[in-house]
Amino acid sequence: MRFRVEQTKDGSSTLFDAKFGECYKSRHAANTEVDAVFFAPGVKENPWLYASKQFRILELGLGLGTNLHQAAKIAESLPNNEIEFFTIERDLAGAEKFIEEGLAGQELRELVKNREYKCKNFSATLICGDFEPVLQKLKASGESFHAIFFDPFSPKSNPEAWQPPIFQLAADLLFPEARLVSYSVSRIAKDGCTQAGLEVHKIRLPEILNKRSALLAIKPKRIENRP
Repeated sequence: MRFRVEQTKDGSSTLFDAKFGECYKSRHAANTEVDAVFFAPGVKENPWLYASKQFRILELGLGLGTNLHQAAKIAESLPNNEIEFFTIERDLAGAEKFIEEGLAGQELRELVKNREYKCKNFSATLICGDFEPVLQKLKASGESFHAIFFDPFSPKSNPEAWQPPIFQLAADLLFPEARLVSYSVSRIAKDGCTQAGLEVHKIRLPEILNKRSALLAIKPKRIENRP
């Protein structure tokens, strides 16, 4: 059996994936990780959240749709703003199992079925494929984002998702002062962000996650040439 449901200390659920030997979200506190790693630094503290009418998030790794669900909830508290959520995933088996177990929200069920989801001031788009070619297409189309959630399985289990060209493409897709966030503070993640021109910081995490820190990388402001 590939998947196993695991309950975590904050009352939320995650899946263990035997194929990769890892859980999709923290086996200690899945919902806490969603907020502490991705939404607090990537969205709530992001200077673009209220500066842009349409706040755009790009997620690398849909997983169980837990970031998707949180994004939809945050959109409800922003009556004058919209959140556009794009997620890239090549393997929907975990999401489908989460739906089968009755653990998924409406957003994930509809997104997996229709590849799109829309409700009031929130919209989501699922792009199926590998990260690098999808990111190349987004760049060629002139897309830009205010936050990127870098959330595939770990560099040890899924090394191809953490290669320098992917970080460079991600950086290219960020607006100035926009943010890339990830649970991983591995050397490959920090070097990938630094080499792509991002300013790298560590985020202190709640004790319940049994993990000291996560990654925050910020794209610097553009330097304007003046006469």
